Amino acid sequence: MKIKLWLKYLCYIVLIFAILFVEANITRKLSYVMSRTWDGKYGLYIVLVRMAFNVLLGLLLGIETLLKEVKREGKWNINLPKLILMGIPLFYFSFSYLFGYINIPFVQNVIAYPAFKLVLFENNLITILQLILGYVIITSLYKEEKRKVYDV
Repeated sequence: MKIKLWLKYLCYIVLIFAILFVEANITRKLSYVMSRTWDGKYGLYIVLVRMAFNVLLGLLLGIETLLKEVKREGKWNINLPKLILMGIPLFYFSFSYLFGYINIPFVQNVIAYPAFKLVLFENNLITILQLILGYVIITSLYKEEKRKVYDV
């Protein structure tokens, strides 16, 4: 039994490093193309790639919880309070880099203002929020156990 546990966590860490390696490779290639072409759309691609991989890592961190739920019996449900109260703010701040690519004054001056302030103070925080977003999404799925009704 302990060997299976060791192998499971070895697979997790190998997968995490593989995801980080692929993300770094794609980002490096996009940065190179952007520096050669001076095309700003590659900056957007870099932001999207980093965002996608960070959320993917968050999903991977919560996959064990989902796998436990798969084994349980019951009907699939979504934890809406968790998804709404945690997921929406995390989504908003996680995607704050994208606001810079929207050239609508109302969006940049009103909607994106809090996100821009957060990015100015700490840009590594966005990465952490993206990881947490992925984790919140995957752990919001659960199975509700069937209640047994006994005739008395």
